[in-house]
Amino acid sequence: MVTPTAKDKMLWRLVVVGGHTRSIGKTQLVCDVIRAFPHTEWIAGKITQYGHGVCARNGENCDCAPTEHVCALDWETQADTGTDSARFLEAGAKRSFWLRTKQGYLAEGLPLLRQALEEVASGEWRAASEAAGGVATSDQESEAGYLISDIRYQNEKREGDQRSAISDQEPVRSDLALIVESNSLMQFVRPSLYFAVIDPLKEDFKESAQMALDRAHALVLRGQLGGDEPPAPLWMRLPAQLMKEKPSVLQREGEALPAPLWELVHRMLEAPPSTRF
Repeated sequence: MVTPTAKDKMLWRLVVVGGHTRSIGKTQLVCDVIRAFPHTEWIAGKITQYGHGVCARNGENCDCAPTEHVCALDWETQADTGTDSARFLEAGAKRSFWLRTKQGYLAEGLPLLRQALEEVASGEWRAASEAAGGVATSDQESEAGYLISDIRYQNEKREGDQRSAISDQEPVRSDLALIVESNSLMQFVRPSLYFAVIDPLKEDFKESAQMALDRAHALVLRGQLGGDEPPAPLWMRLPAQLMKEKPSVLQREGEALPAPLWELVHRMLEAPPSTRF
């Protein structure tokens, strides 16, 4: 659910799913949450930050200037392409997006995401096929079945906060909820729930995951902490007290959403929206 406030800012029920490295089932956990609550109108998405020299528009090396092509957003339209955003649709999400930014430019991409979410919540979201018919704006172009938005950094600085907002009288859907796969988003929002996925046997530990770990509502473990010792470099970065205090559940990939996580999400969906986006 989303609710407009007196200042035309939107409040969301927001779940953020993060993790300490790649290929540990973050996307799968997003799908598990969506499947566990089929009557919720989920908007699901993934945020990716590319490294130096990689263009946010196409994810490839590019000769664009450092402040060009800093962010782009695609609305996924097919559930069978095998991409993460397609997997969200296949799991039951009503809408699915992929926000890409250059490394360190997520702040510049958030207005783009905020505008897209406002359009969905206000009933103004249009399918990519409609965009192909000529309704795309200068910031929205039809390409390969996607609705693609690309806003350059210098344009963002000029535009500032001049974004469309939902009026106080605008009706909003009461069954919408937002779930996003990202660590970096935690630097900018206080979500309703944050789940941190941890695989004891994976050594790599992203800095963004370290920064957000103490804010996790639950740790989702992909393996037992006992038995074979996990790589020391990983666990040396996890404060022992934090591991003791944080609720944790064991969920191996392929297993259903654990009951404690189901209960947390259920309570969130029953409570008023709390995240200002």
